[in-house]
Amino acid sequence: MKILYSLDKLLVEHLSTICMGVIATLLVLYGYKMNHLFKRITKDLNFFVRYILFVFFCAFGYTFVSAFLIQTLRGAFL
Repeated sequence: MKILYSLDKLLVEHLSTICMGVIATLLVLYGYKMNHLFKRITKDLNFFVRYILFVFFCAFGYTFVSAFLIQTLRGAFL
């Protein structure tokens, strides 16, 4: 029983890092689907506008999604 308590304490201390690893893996695996959806939504726009929006989507969109999902996953584990 003491081993399980020690393992639990170790995992809780590193839960944010574990969640970040899980979310980063999921974004690597499914990020192309998000990019494809973004391309489909913005296909009628000018190339330059689409390029700028894509840069902002990658810089801020993935950051927001990962930060939100990390907190959500961490809350689900606790």
